[in-house]
Amino acid sequence: MFSFDYFALADGVRRFSHSFVSRWHLAAAKLAVCLLLLFSFSTYHSGLQ
Repeated sequence: MFSFDYFALADGVRRFSHSFVSRWHLAAAKLAVCLLLLFSFSTYHSGLQ
């Protein structure tokens, strides 16, 4: 009978994703804000013309 520890796998994935998100959270937030500002500025600039 094949048995697998799904709880251990879920715990490992959760820990890995938590460390990955905490590591790249600031860079991803900065990138998202820059893209949002660039998009809003481009739409505002095109709206003026």
